[in-house]
Amino acid sequence: MLSKMKNLTISTSMIFMILALVFLLRDATPVLPQGYPTPTPRSKSTQRGGVDTLAVFDGDWASLISTMDDYADGWNVQDYPLHPPFYGGDWLMGDWDGDGQKSPGIYGNGPFFYTNLLESLEAGEDWLKLGVWIGPEGQPVAGHFRSDIANDCIGVVEEAASGTDIIYVLWYTCDFSTGAPVIEGQLVGKALPKVNGLMDFGAPQFVVGDWDGDGIETIAFRQGRFFNYSNTPPTEDTAVFEERVVIGLPRQDGYGILVAGNWDDDGVDTIGLYYFYATWAVNPDGVERHTPFHEFYYCNTLICSDEGYIFVRVRTTLDPTYAPEFLNVVSWRDNRPPPP
Repeated sequence: MLSKMKNLTISTSMIFMILALVFLLRDATPVLPQGYPTPTPRSKSTQRGGVDTLAVFDGDWASLISTMDDYADGWNVQDYPLHPPFYGGDWLMGDWDGDGQKSPGIYGNGPFFYTNLLESLEAGEDWLKLGVWIGPEGQPVAGHFRSDIANDCIGVVEEAASGTDIIYVLWYTCDFSTGAPVIEGQLVGKALPKVNGLMDFGAPQFVVGDWDGDGIETIAFRQGRFFNYSNTPPTEDTAVFEERVVIGLPRQDGYGILVAGNWDDDGVDTIGLYYFYATWAVNPDGVERHTPFHEFYYCNTLICSDEGYIFVRVRTTLDPTYAPEFLNVVSWRDNRPPPP
């Protein structure tokens, strides 16, 4: 009898220990550094597909986030390796087959590979059989460039010299049926002028978005505080830009990654800025360790002041502290049904 009671006591203790661990892990969040901004209050999402969200890539790992909730977790964050056919390219999300669901693609100095799956792939046949050759070297973009087709298009913004000016050209294709598609082009125009040979206003970052709600995504770029956007479809030879505008910068200690998306589902895209940084501290064991932080600041209006951004923390297992140049961030929308 005593033996049975002893076993019962041990089992009960173990149950209490497990419950305590579950409680601690449930509410565990990173300790925020001093001066960390307060996330913008939002009502919790209960359904996928309501608004555009973020896809974060680090090397060959993807982190697909299905909500704009602050520090989302559970089934709202899907982390997995992609095993692309080459390492070091730029990642994109696009609806490559016109089924209404975006999925990953990777571009690297000419070749572009994509998949219509949202799961881990092998580096061989799953990617190689879908290869498309774009040609020029530059910043890739993906979007819905034509109203007569359902699928998205892949484009590359190439930098070229014209006398003392730097000009940009968007080369793109919407044909994924062949490895050597016809490449179309659109003149994007000049960047802000250089001063003493330096890009005084910051490196240009290119995105595409539906800035006027007509269903066609068009080119835009940012240099520092300056933002230019066009409503000219890429099917036309030259992009006509609206007046250059000044945007706010929510953080002054980093350049940020420009991301375009429809964050409130009103049919018009706006921009956001994604920041990554790490804090370092010496733990009680004497070992110096770092804590990564991912932040996203976005607006539901095209032009935003420094203080006008909505701020959310991004939960992801990705930690590009030692190789931040491989971090890519783009928008997507998770139209899959939620898990049971």
